[in-house]
Amino acid sequence: MVLLDCEQCVSRTLRRILADLPVGASLYDLERPQPEQTGALFPCLEYFLPDVLAEVHPEWRKESFDGFLPVFARKVGSREAEFFGLSITISDQASTPFHLKIQIASDVDEVSWLEFRVGEKGDGGKRLSNIASYKSSSALYNRLYAFQEQPHQMDWAYEITFGTRDP
Repeated sequence: MVLLDCEQCVSRTLRRILADLPVGASLYDLERPQPEQTGALFPCLEYFLPDVLAEVHPEWRKESFDGFLPVFARKVGSREAEFFGLSITISDQASTPFHLKIQIASDVDEVSWLEFRVGEKGDGGKRLSNIASYKSSSALYNRLYAFQEQPHQMDWAYEITFGTRDP
């Protein structure tokens, strides 16, 4: 899958998901019927995000994601969403934190802007932390919940900004 196809998939799917939700709504709000496409977004991101990361971090040319397990997923603007939780890397099935803020263009099927962070720094270098770094999976989730109000304050191993954010 080429970057453009992945970007179009992300944009189209996110556009359908956000269309009828008010700003501030959870993408997984139990009181609202869930859009069928919600489950289709993460497979698109599994291919798109490593390609974006690889533009700056060449080691991501050999890595991809095998899933995302959000602690939260919410609409933060008319064409913008935010996700925070665990991602799973495909090479070693490691669970590692991620934070994604993404905005789609108003009139074309493309991502206009995103901020993506993944992995925590460990031992002073870039390293994806994984569940084995914690005493239990509940310890890892407790760490995520501790940062859910300010995910940008984690000590991220990888951070990238793509595109230009519309006001």
